Amino acid sequence: TENHANYALVNGVLYNKEKTKILYCPRNKKQSFTIPNGVKRIGDYCFNCVQEMPVVIIPPTVTEIGKYALAHLNLKRLTIPNTVTSVGEGCFFYTQVEGEFQFSRNITVLPEDCFNHATQPKTDFIRNIQRFGKNCLSWNDSQQHNKGILRLEKAEFIDVEAFNYIEIYGCIELFPCLKDIGKNAFESDWGRKGVAGRCRFY
Repeated sequence: TENHANYALVNGVLYNKEKTKILYCPRNKKQSFTIPNGVKRIGDYCFNCVQEMPVVIIPPTVTEIGKYALAHLNLKRLTIPNTVTSVGEGCFFYTQVEGEFQFSRNITVLPEDCFNHATQPKTDFIRNIQRFGKNCLSWNDSQQHNKGILRLEKAEFIDVEAFNYIEIYGCIELFPCLKDIGKNAFESDWGRKGVAGRCRFY
């Protein structure tokens, strides 16, 4: 592929010719991986199901992460740099992050299934989100969920089942910027206790 007109292959990892997009990482990769500086986009499904890779390091040149690009992973830590402004549908679907987790403060939309069935140590990034897509945090597991208040400070739209079956034992705070809440946005089977004891509207 050295002379291919459209693609470049480096140590088994596929890029576009200019190496501004990373397109595919082999599913059998077992070592930590650093995306090269200069890459601007992580392609759809790029790292999907690379389950034995402990860490993926994303450089500050990346601005966009495609759909299901970081899904079905088991990571020791993960940092999404503040240069990233958008993530695709199902981006972190079923991904587990054991340790440090940092999320770009410049992402304001969580699309459908973004963190569905995902596990991460904290969800403080939620306070920057304006639009929550369908099932974007359904069945999500975080150590913070049982620590009191879920503050949706900037939420304008909360789609259908956005927080479906998420354990939050405290209070959900909703603010005047909120324009619409979809059906079953905070649905739970655990006698409603699993979602929240009460809501506050400001």
